Amino acid sequence: MNKDTYNFVVLADRGFEEIVMGDIKNFLDKEKVEVRVLEKLSAFIISDITLEKMLHLTYLTGSIRDAMILLAFSEVKDIEKLDKILVPFKAPKFKFKIIRERKYKNLDLLKTLKDKMEFFGGMVLDRILIRLYVVDDYFILGIPLMENIEKRGYKIKEVEGSLNPVAANLLLKCLWNDEKTMVIYTKDGTLPIEAGIILKNIPPHFWDKKKFLVNYDISFFIDLDQKSIRDVKSRILVIDSYGRNISISKKNSINALVKDILYFKKLDLKYLDLIIKDKYKFIIADFYKMSKENIKYILYFAKFLLDDGGRLIVLSDKDVNKIVSHYCSKYNLKIVEAGMGRFLYDRYFYYVIVH
Repeated sequence: MNKDTYNFVVLADRGFEEIVMGDIKNFLDKEKVEVRVLEKLSAFIISDITLEKMLHLTYLTGSIRDAMILLAFSEVKDIEKLDKILVPFKAPKFKFKIIRERKYKNLDLLKTLKDKMEFFGGMVLDRILIRLYVVDDYFILGIPLMENIEKRGYKIKEVEGSLNPVAANLLLKCLWNDEKTMVIYTKDGTLPIEAGIILKNIPPHFWDKKKFLVNYDISFFIDLDQKSIRDVKSRILVIDSYGRNISISKKNSINALVKDILYFKKLDLKYLDLIIKDKYKFIIADFYKMSKENIKYILYFAKFLLDDGGRLIVLSDKDVNKIVSHYCSKYNLKIVEAGMGRFLYDRYFYYVIVH
């Protein structure tokens, strides 16, 4: 693989920059590289690092939103000033498609090549995706290393309203450890599966080797797999009242290689305390589109199901926050961090500590 060094940029989600920076530092601990923080763009520029090392970082890190070869970074008040920078990429044989991303106020410039192209002195790409991120008066232009880094190839099926895998990874790294855990409302299993992936140290892109846009020897990633994956004894209980969600989650967990540490149970939540006798250090409940009645059951039973100092981590949106606050007050649950906290893909989350 090419041993020349380049400049790369890693993007994080707003509010989670410290977690992503921690992942970068842990990975590059022994590397003498410069990491520059771009706060307004929630980005990190990593200078003078080999493509091999950057592919290694991207493959093994599940918390980053994007990883790109850096083409340009600047302050610009008028988007038309980018024309000069984009000139080399506007040859007639290239096709461009501009996509506006409402959530992030970004632009994607999509360039498709019919033939393979040698790029940056030895880097061969089958296709080139030119991606432009614009926030306020700043922009970053780069070539992403993966086509869609936010997807996970273990998902055979998805359920509407399920959590984005990157968001799940960030949430777990922020608030959770491997102590006894119960997950309520699994949807397609993303949250418990990401927990299992973290526990077993499975590379987050184990299933996505073909999504890398750089031509590489697949043995490079297989070697990383063999060095990373480990066996664990931890178990996570996963509950949902819908049999379809349980079925989909099981299939996804088998594909994700974590079925051995996830125990699935279909259960009507009003019988939660009658069926579940153990106590847990963590209960993670996804309240997105959950009925008010089920929200009430979970918050009421939390004090019986949580161990001393245990945490109930709630994922909710703005409409649910008032309901949660009401029942927390009614059942004497202390809210430690509320909905004005971090933002995860159109959802707020907060957790409750029961004393």
